[in-house]
Amino acid sequence: MENVTGNAPREGGTTGPALHGGVVAGVVLALGIVAVLGLLSVKIVEELTDHAATSRDNVHWSLAQQEVEYLTLHQTILAALHAPSPDLGVLRRRFDIFYGRARMLTRGQMFDELAAEPANVDVLKGLNGAIAALVPRFDADDAALAAALPELEREVGQMRPLVRAFALTGVRHFAAVEDQRRTAFRKLLLATSLFAVVLLLILAALLVFSIRQNRELSRRGEALRIVSDRYAKAIDASLDAVIVADTEGRIVEFSPAAERTFGYRRADVLGQDVGELVVPPEGREAHRTAMARHGRIGSGTIIDRGRVLVEAMRADGGTFPAELSLATSDGPTGPMVVGYVRDITNRLASQRALTEARDKALAVAKAKSDFLAVMSHEMRTPLNGVLALLDLLGGTALDAKQREYLETATLSGEMLQRRVDDVLDITRIEAGRMRLRAAPFDVADLLQQVARVNTPAAEARGTRIKVRCDLAETAAVGDGERIAQVLLNLVANAVSFTAAGEITLDAQAGEGAGEVVFAVSDTGIGIAEDDRERIFEDFVTLDPSYSRAHSGYGLGLAICRRVVRALGGDIALESTPGVGSRFSFRIPLAFDAGAAALPSAAPSIAPLTEELRVLVVEDNETNRFAVREMLLHEGCEVVEAVDGLEGVEAAARERFDLILMDISMPRLDGIEATRRILGGDGLSRAAPVVGLTAQALPAEQERLREAGMVDCLIKPLRVHALRTLLAQLTGRDTALPPSDGSWLDGAVDPAIIDMSVLGELAELLPAAMLCDRLGTFRDELAALGPTLALPAARGDLPHVADIAHKTCGSAALFGAVQVQDILATLEEACREGEAEFVAPLIDELAVAVGATTEALNSLHEELTTSAPRLCASASRSR
Repeated sequence: MENVTGNAPREGGTTGPALHGGVVAGVVLALGIVAVLGLLSVKIVEELTDHAATSRDNVHWSLAQQEVEYLTLHQTILAALHAPSPDLGVLRRRFDIFYGRARMLTRGQMFDELAAEPANVDVLKGLNGAIAALVPRFDADDAALAAALPELEREVGQMRPLVRAFALTGVRHFAAVEDQRRTAFRKLLLATSLFAVVLLLILAALLVFSIRQNRELSRRGEALRIVSDRYAKAIDASLDAVIVADTEGRIVEFSPAAERTFGYRRADVLGQDVGELVVPPEGREAHRTAMARHGRIGSGTIIDRGRVLVEAMRADGGTFPAELSLATSDGPTGPMVVGYVRDITNRLASQRALTEARDKALAVAKAKSDFLAVMSHEMRTPLNGVLALLDLLGGTALDAKQREYLETATLSGEMLQRRVDDVLDITRIEAGRMRLRAAPFDVADLLQQVARVNTPAAEARGTRIKVRCDLAETAAVGDGERIAQVLLNLVANAVSFTAAGEITLDAQAGEGAGEVVFAVSDTGIGIAEDDRERIFEDFVTLDPSYSRAHSGYGLGLAICRRVVRALGGDIALESTPGVGSRFSFRIPLAFDAGAAALPSAAPSIAPLTEELRVLVVEDNETNRFAVREMLLHEGCEVVEAVDGLEGVEAAARERFDLILMDISMPRLDGIEATRRILGGDGLSRAAPVVGLTAQALPAEQERLREAGMVDCLIKPLRVHALRTLLAQLTGRDTALPPSDGSWLDGAVDPAIIDMSVLGELAELLPAAMLCDRLGTFRDELAALGPTLALPAARGDLPHVADIAHKTCGSAALFGAVQVQDILATLEEACREGEAEFVAPLIDELAVAVGATTEALNSLHEELTTSAPRLCASASRSR
């Protein structure tokens, strides 16, 4: 194989490029060292030359000699002053010597730096001035000079401090300069010495490196031989067939795996055309074209392109699917093509089996979903009949006991209806599709209702149910239905496992702020320690004899755990066999003393004291209409935009006091539109932006705040919430409470239509307009099924999500909570790409639309017959 590969990698030594790089690096390093040494040598020579040629060695002598000349001059003047016939020629000569010395020192180039120092300026100035004053006296005739000797002695004597100061200053200055030069020269010598040491170390390292390189080079031939032998053995041991051919297609190497794969002997195929042996007849022409192209320009259609799937042929003429990878290599006689061939017949068979198994699993899952949907619908139909009869029975004359029985039966039927809906929740909880709905409820009332539903079954077993609520405040905001679902399951289990005992249902404050601990305790048979975790798993019951005597502990507790965790808490179990069990779960709740207390009559509307300009950005026409009517009723001036892009343009063009921004819109969503408005330079860049969204989750609201929104109003938009917002902007002290829709009490099922939402619309709109809008919404619901069918059949999930989002807004406006909840879940499933939930949700939506349409028909009839009363109520409210 060495002759085939030609350029096998080397091991055990430095490769050629690495060696070349090391030589280049050594040359560069040597040149750098020579350059540094040259610079240091030049610097040393300059310093030595400077020291040899400097006149600073005579500086100290000159300064001292100047003072000597001065003293000699002074002594000569004194001698001439006391001599009977003074030698004035000697005196003038002594002055000339002193004068010349002073001129040399004070005006020479050596003393320029000394004269530049501020401390010496006055000394030099005084000295030069005194010398200059003496010149006229010595230049006078002998009589004048002799007469001036007393004055000369005094003036020369006064010069002594200046001469002394100049000499001392010069000595100190030039001594410091010489010290600095000696220090610098010493550092230069030290640096040169250190560099010489480093140079010696580098030379030693290079010597060691050269020795090692010589050793490595001596082992190069042996390493190449070993590597070539290793590659040859690796190819021989390869499970993939390896075929090597030249550019003419002649086989030059045929591995043992190739012999096993194709059925040829190596000795028989060497030198033959590879295309004739392993390529099926229908592919040979393409093979020859590719080989010719590779020989011409050095590339091919599949050479050096990774793995490709091809059909290969064995010696017996049979074909098989193969995975082929081609690469080029240099050979002793020119370029070579190396082919790696793998028979993937078994792999493709395994993939087909896995695909079939997956399709079967998906079919089973779909059948399960279809079964759950059908069964829930089939069970809901007779249950609706039962509830309808109970409603009719409620309209007859009943005594107090019968009325209590009826209320209990109705409550049980409604809870059973919700449990039927929970059949579909099993799948939705697993996929994270369960939606939580926060609403006001009273904790104490909820506990009493759960106890009342289970009391008949408990009394039949001789068991008493006690309720205890230790909360300081019981009016809360949360998903009361889900909490009741968990408590009902836990109490029902306790009833099943407790005979002639006691069950306690209680709620108390937890450790955290707003945390409530719900617990169900019983004096039943208890649960063994080994089973306490298992009972929360899906479809787990205890031993067969145990399960035959007592129902439960199958799927209900698993759903309870999922629901509690979705509520933000967890469930725990404490149990002692033979003594009893205590199931507890803690969840966060918001408490509001006025949350559960709604007024029984529609309140009057207090108009604003000042007009606000409000921009409403909303793509749903029905929602825009509702928001506009609410704002107009509050005395606001309203401008509308149908999407985020129009909203950005309007905010840039006009000044608004408030911007109400929908989140999900075509062309430009509300979050990006908010960023553009607040980050731009339009007239409304400082206006507060408030989001309109159906997503009440904290994470979603945090995302809106990060975009710059100051607040968030949850759809359906309520008058109470809008008034509170406007009150904050206008400075009003309070906002009035919302209507509860009591004007239509009993007209429809509140689980289908929230009358408190519809009551606010009746408060704003005349009865005729409200009837017209309800009819429009009814038509929209009628067209919803066919509108969703086509994109759902095509698998166009984004289109389905857009339709669901648009209709969900209308449903929220009219309080159609059942349809709204299903549409919101459908939209979320489509956005997440979970196609398996679309069909069951559309089926569930069809049932909800039917119930909602029936309720809208009842409302239309009630509105038609009650129009005068409604109009009067509306006029009073205005």
